[in-house]
Order: sequence, then structure tokens, then C-alpha cells
Amino acid sequence: NKFICNCGSYSIETKKVVFASHYPYFLFPLMLPLKTYIEKSYIIITKENEYRNFSCISSNKPIISTRFYKDNNNIYKISLGSSHNTMLKQNDEENFKNVQREFNIKDESILMKYSNTDIITSDYIPYIGEIKENMFIACGYNTWGMTNSLLSGLILSDLIKSGVSEYKDLFNPNRINISQLIKFPFYLINQIVSYSSSKLFKNKPWYKDVKTIKEIGDDISVYTDEFGIEHKVKNKCPHMGCGLIFNEVEKCWDCPCHSSRFDIDGNLIKGPSNKNIKVD
Repeated sequence: NKFICNCGSYSIETKKVVFASHYPYFLFPLMLPLKTYIEKSYIIITKENEYRNFSCISSNKPIISTRFYKDNNNIYKISLGSSHNTMLKQNDEENFKNVQREFNIKDESILMKYSNTDIITSDYIPYIGEIKENMFIACGYNTWGMTNSLLSGLILSDLIKSGVSEYKDLFNPNRINISQLIKFPFYLINQIVSYSSSKLFKNKPWYKDVKTIKEIGDDISVYTDEFGIEHKVKNKCPHMGCGLIFNEVEKCWDCPCHSSRFDIDGNLIKGPSNKNIKVD
């Protein structure tokens, strides 16, 4: 068996393939949407006068964490909070304000705001290993990306070279355990609710400069920027068809089902979608 990977105008033949994306674009064979949910977190960076040599993270939900960073010229504080299932609490502007309240951050001290999404597995263990013959995957890092990506590299290199790893069974992507069976109904309902609500409620009550209309049978969303320019996109994620939510803070379109992201003109920023939502 061999795989053919198409990369632009090039084709690469290989005997083994590793999918190491944040969220794989395919449904089968992993069935990831029925084994996980997406958690979204909000990060605010501020400039500080004093460096404090510690980092901390809460042990309960919703997660909050903070740490300091310094370069040659400045000291920064990185504050994270308001973590939630993307099915819930979809008003991004309000979620950023929650982080400000949690850390008592003043508007004038903010240098940067951004959000982040993580795949949370049913047993909080990543999926690392072979999903079918000669096809490997590494995903579901449960917010511990730097640690689990290094772990993935060690496990996958062993499996590719020799087929043996002492951690093979623990991280097996095809594993079935009690936690998965118990949480399966929750993940199934989560997918149904996320999809249905995204299709039924396109004009969110908190939107200020966004509206969704029908044009020739398609849901077309229009964002009007501060200069009065309209930016039109198709309000349908190419991945699995979910409706999209406009992030009014970061000025982008986010998928509440599997966390694809697009800019205001419909250009793809990150997957699992691998297509744009530009209006032709």
C-alpha cells in the first residue's frame, strides 16, 4: 500500500502518513467529533512594571492561568480565563470582559487579546498512534500542547521505525474505555446541539455590525467594518456544514462545532476546514 499526498502542484508518494494537525479534516476512521469536544479560552496580554517568577493554573473549571514573560525591553503578563465548551457562551466580547474582571485588568493596560481552542478527549489522554494501516495521527492534546506534541513525536517515531512503543496501548486512537462509553451520549448531543443552533440562530442578539441574509438559497453573512465597507461570506463551514459565529473582538468567523476559522473576507485561517467561505 502507498499514499499519494497532493501539495499544490506536487504529488508525493509515501508508504506512511502522519496527520499532526490541530483537528483532522476527515470523519472516518477516527470519528473524532463523537469522542471529543472543543474548549475555547481567552487570553489577554498586558505590559507590567515588575517581573514575578511564577506561573499558575487552576485545577477546576473554568480554567484560569497566568504567567509572566520578559524580553530585553519589557515585562508582560499573560492571563487566560473564561474557558468553555464552544457550544456555550458564544459572545466573545463578553468572554474577554470576563477575563478582565477575573484578573482586574484595565482597558488601557491591554496590549493584545486573542482566543485559543483545544480538543478535549473523554479520558483526557491524547490520541497518538495508528488509526489504520500505515496511517498515524496525533491530536487531542487537552490544552497541554507543548508537552503532548513532544510526547507524540517520541511515540510516533518509535511506531514508524519499529511498530513498538511502550505507550502504544495507552494512547491508541482506536481505544475503547469506560469513560468513552459514558460520555458518548454527551458528545453526540453536543454535536447535534452545536450544529442545530448554528443553523437556526444566525443573527446573534449581541451582534453590532453583522447580519445574515438569504441570497439565491445561501446564507450570506455581512460584516460592516468601521469604514462602512461590507465584507460578505458564506455562513457555512465547508468542513461539516455548521453555521459560523462572528468573533467581534478578533474580527473573524469561527465554527462552534470544530473550531475552523476564517477572516472577514472568507479566507481560511485554520482547519479542520480546508476551503474558503468567500462569496463568488
